[in-house]
Amino acid sequence: MASASQRPSLPSLSGQGTDNDSRELLHRLPEIQPSTSQPRPPVHVKDPQAVLKQRVIRTQPSLNHLKAREQMFFPGWHTQSPSPQQKQEPHRRHEHLPLHLPPLKPATKKVVPAPSLPRQPFSIKRQLDMPSEVQIYEYSKDEFLMISHEGVVSMCKDELDFTTLERWEEEYDYHCKILRIPFFALFKKWKPFYFWHAWVRAKKITLAKGALIKDLFFVSQSLGPALIDIRKMCYQISETGLCHGLERKQTFTLREFQDTQFNQLQEVLNDLKKFQDLVKEVTVSACHNYLLEPRSKSGNRVEKKIISQISKSFLCSRLTCFIRLVGYLVINTLHTLIVNSVDKLLAVLQEKIRQTPSPETFQKWNQMSVAATDNADDETDKKSVESETPLHVQPMFISELMLDTRALTYKPSEENFQESMAEVIGWFEKTVKSVKTLTSKDFDSVTQAGVLEKEKLEIYEKSPSLEFVIESDGYLQSIIQKIKESLQVAFDAAKVYSHTYEHFRQFYKENESLDLDAMRQEDHDLSFFRQALELYHSEHKDALAITQKSQLGLLLVDKTQLKEKLVSSPLRCLEVINEILTQLARKKLDVIISETCEAQFKLEFTPSTTAEIANSLIFLDEIQERIAVLEEEQETVCQMYNLIKMYSIPTPPEDMVVFATLQPSIHSLHRIIDQAVAERDGSMEKFCTSLQKDIKELDNAVIISKHKLEDPQLLDIEADSAKVDLLLKEIQMSIDALQAQASTYTSYQKKFKVEVTKFDSLEELAAECKLKQLLWDSLDKWDDLQEGWRKTTLPQLELEQLNSQVNKYSKYVNQLEKGLPRNNAVPYLKEKVEVMKQRVG
Repeated sequence: MASASQRPSLPSLSGQGTDNDSRELLHRLPEIQPSTSQPRPPVHVKDPQAVLKQRVIRTQPSLNHLKAREQMFFPGWHTQSPSPQQKQEPHRRHEHLPLHLPPLKPATKKVVPAPSLPRQPFSIKRQLDMPSEVQIYEYSKDEFLMISHEGVVSMCKDELDFTTLERWEEEYDYHCKILRIPFFALFKKWKPFYFWHAWVRAKKITLAKGALIKDLFFVSQSLGPALIDIRKMCYQISETGLCHGLERKQTFTLREFQDTQFNQLQEVLNDLKKFQDLVKEVTVSACHNYLLEPRSKSGNRVEKKIISQISKSFLCSRLTCFIRLVGYLVINTLHTLIVNSVDKLLAVLQEKIRQTPSPETFQKWNQMSVAATDNADDETDKKSVESETPLHVQPMFISELMLDTRALTYKPSEENFQESMAEVIGWFEKTVKSVKTLTSKDFDSVTQAGVLEKEKLEIYEKSPSLEFVIESDGYLQSIIQKIKESLQVAFDAAKVYSHTYEHFRQFYKENESLDLDAMRQEDHDLSFFRQALELYHSEHKDALAITQKSQLGLLLVDKTQLKEKLVSSPLRCLEVINEILTQLARKKLDVIISETCEAQFKLEFTPSTTAEIANSLIFLDEIQERIAVLEEEQETVCQMYNLIKMYSIPTPPEDMVVFATLQPSIHSLHRIIDQAVAERDGSMEKFCTSLQKDIKELDNAVIISKHKLEDPQLLDIEADSAKVDLLLKEIQMSIDALQAQASTYTSYQKKFKVEVTKFDSLEELAAECKLKQLLWDSLDKWDDLQEGWRKTTLPQLELEQLNSQVNKYSKYVNQLEKGLPRNNAVPYLKEKVEVMKQRVG
């Protein structure tokens, strides 16, 4: 038998050998030659180590890599891959089976490469020269193989196993293929990797534990409890809240809301002051205890002192960080406090706004109000305190809808609410900013000057700024912006609601623009009063139906002032209309009653003279036409008093008593007119007889006046002009009276369609009297003109005016010569005129 060192060796495939020995024996097998059938060529890598060292650029870990890390024995810890030196196998005496590495892919995704195809099954028989030859492969004293043409015998200790060559070759081929799988190829490295990984993990845990104990404040015996206490205080103070009264179902005026928040902030300010003092006290105490902790276990005092001096700078630096951490906790708490408060305020506003009715609901409210006005009684009209519709959420603010001739506005307005809300939020910020951050003066007792001078400055310079945090907090600023938008949305809905009262504002504007004093001076007909009373009573009724309060989600609209103005506006107009109507109705009533009584008196009067008879007949004709007008006026007055009764207008009792006599007076007048018409013919005969008698008397008076006009001195130039003038005036007055009397008689005759009498003698008398008056007037005026011409120089005379005067008096002279009998006055005047005419000509 050949020795193991001189012959090639084969592994034992029996399961009876030890695992470690079997694995070592596998590497002692000689390289098996490939069979004649060619498999798919594997991928060969010239320099596997260079490929393994090749850098793969990854932007981020792959998904498979992350999943693989989660399945590691100790998740969460990063373990470095072993170095190339650790990957190298220890030197062995046996030869390695060829291991073909798959090509590396540059992708970041970890892909397990498929092994190359194994070699074709080899033949043991070919290696045996003779059929009876037996080859022995010895691995140890207790384990070896014997290969012959009949089969393979493996012996392990006292156990034998026989396998045919074909079966053994097949199993060996499977074994080679399995070894090419990366899992089995790297199987022997798992145990050292496990020990290495466990050691690295333990080392990192130890280092991390030491770092945590050294750097983490929570694990410190002095600083940890202080931090916990400070966190508890921060939690308690953050739960207090800056807003107050938002949970209660209460409706505020804007001033009440501001006062409530201001009072609440005063209480919170006291709590924050206590919180600040407690935090400072706990922090200072923790720093003292931290500095007093024993850190050196050496018994030598010198060593303790040296170690203490060395660690002093580090400890003070740690205390600086601890102080800054406490400052950040306080700042975060205050920031959380203001953010939560503003967020809570926004949530309440949005909850209220979600209950805002739609514009269609506003219109429905108006229709319901009109229907209630038409059908409701007085008690229903008085229920003005109730809202127009019940809502689930109590409004938060009260705003009064103010009525003005120009527009409907809210008080407080949207601008007032925006300013007040910004002011309240400013109070929030001012309250939390009142808490001072930790400064170096508070910790002089736990720090030393010189050593910690730099750290003290860092507390000032690097300490957190609440003002900066608030200004740079986009979320807080967005909440504040949403609060502004919420108020804008609420008032947009309120403006839409105010538009439903636009027709009230319109009639209020018209009523206020009325000039009531001018209305009293104007004349108005019945239709005016009917329309005015209907209009103003309708306006008054609609105004009474207005509810005093309406819920619009966030806002409770108070319409008390609007209702008072709308109710009083038509009442003021109605007061004037009622006054004018009652006065006009009484005036018309008095006129009709007076005219009726006067007509009755005239118709019942017995005339005696011609004029009285004529007037009686004329009045009878007039009253027959006038009675229809009186009846129309009577109907108008009746309708006026019907309006007074319909609208319950206050009227003096005596007016109603007089109005009760109107109808009987009209009926009585009708009866008297009918009686007078029946007696008209007799009255007409009486009139004609009396008229003829009066005409004769007129003719006699004309004769008397004619005798007076024939007085000789009226044509005598030597007569006294004053006496002549007086006599002519007396005669002219009598002639005027006679002419008036004659004209009256003529009008009577024309009125009653009888023969008209001509008064020729009276006309001749009047013409002669006018000529004699012209004669004496011309004589007097001519003398005055001549006297004026004499006193005027020739250049000053206006020749055209002079000629005109001369020609006019020349015409007078011709007229007097023709109309008057021969006398000495006319030639005298003619001579003077002719002389002047010649001079001018």
